[in-house]
This record gives sequence, structure tokens and C-alpha cells, in this order.
Amino acid sequence: VRTFGCRNGLKTLSQSGANAYERYTLGMLQKWGMSHGAIKKWQPFFYQWGLYAKDVLVKLRAHNQDRKKIAHDNQIPPRNDSSAPIGSVTPLRHELSARRYLWHLSAFE
Repeated sequence: VRTFGCRNGLKTLSQSGANAYERYTLGMLQKWGMSHGAIKKWQPFFYQWGLYAKDVLVKLRAHNQDRKKIAHDNQIPPRNDSSAPIGSVTPLRHELSARRYLWHLSAFE
């Protein structure tokens, strides 16, 4: 569910909004052959996730735009973490929560 409904649906949610995301998840559950009862149980979860994630994406996008504007106004070069030597990958220090995942996703948009 997290992979196919939450993560894979982020593009639909981000580009087309909560209603399109809800249709996306409903189509996914129907495609999987889920029973009507199972769909009734899952759709409220996806609906609430869509509202939450859309709000977080909007806030993160605004935050990133503000950060870029401040950096541009102050002529501070944007952060470039690619200067680390190849092969010096550090492991994740935090659990990849939904909020943290959305923050990382918004950094690439």
C-alpha cells in the first residue's frame, strides 16, 4: 500500500490534486480485484493521506522557493552535496518517515 498507493501516487497528487489522487487509488484497488468492502476500508486512508501529503508538498515547495530566493538575493550559491568523494556514502541516520520522504521528493521538483 505504501509503495503503490502512497509513493507512486505522489506524482498524480502533486500535479493533479487530491481528487485525481483519489481516482488513482480507487482505480488501483479495483485493478487489484479488491472487494467492495476492502475498498471501503482503504479509500478513507488514501483520502486522508492525499490531503496530508498535498499540504506537506505545498509547504515544502513554498519553503524551497523561499530558500532559493534568499540564496539568490544574497548571492549564496545553492548547497551542493555532490562534492563528496565517490564511494563516501553515509547511511541514513533517521527512519524514512512519510514527512521526510515528501521533503526529499520536493527537493527534486
